[in-house]
Amino acid sequence: MARTICANGHLLTPENTTIKVVRIRHGKRGRWLARQCLACRYQSMKKSSYTAEDVKAAIQGAQAGFTMAQLTSYRHPNTRVIRQNQLMTAMQDKPKLASALRPLFARNRITNHKIQMQRLSPRGIFAPSSDVILRSVEAVVPQGLTYHQRQEIIGEMVFAVMEGRLDLNDLRIRYPEFARGADRMFPTKYAPPSLDAPAFRDGASPLIETITRGLWT
Repeated sequence: MARTICANGHLLTPENTTIKVVRIRHGKRGRWLARQCLACRYQSMKKSSYTAEDVKAAIQGAQAGFTMAQLTSYRHPNTRVIRQNQLMTAMQDKPKLASALRPLFARNRITNHKIQMQRLSPRGIFAPSSDVILRSVEAVVPQGLTYHQRQEIIGEMVFAVMEGRLDLNDLRIRYPEFARGADRMFPTKYAPPSLDAPAFRDGASPLIETITRGLWT
């Protein structure tokens, strides 16, 4: 016969029960479905009662710019002041507290996201991400160059942008100076071959390894 009352005396009505999957992880294998009393679950959630000091610390942390995760998660031990279920229970018990904290947490989450995803440049504006820099440089460097020469120019220009020596608006104007630097590195009709240039198209050996005489004599 099915039970009608839980161990704590609550009626097991359809409105007060939920189906829970029970698994055995140690020893025997298997799983089965069992009814769980919702009233008991709500009471167990409220057993981790909060204190006024914990709530006050959470409010001060939210006003200081911390997110809900930073105030409640174990991953932030330096800023954690209250457990998440305790704070959620306090916000359920006090609607005014919830209406005050939710906008603060939303604002702090957006602010922290901007700080993490973007960095400030020396000029005080948000610097572009590395993929934006790479796409902008690749659009300027001609594709008719050899593979190694083009990669050398792209790498030097990207490095100069990230260091602040080159602005994205000046890529096309200042491209020739980076091209001249690549000409000194790789053999072209405009410059003598570099000893660091690859000796063969399919190999990684530099040109200096193919020289046997006449260099130091």
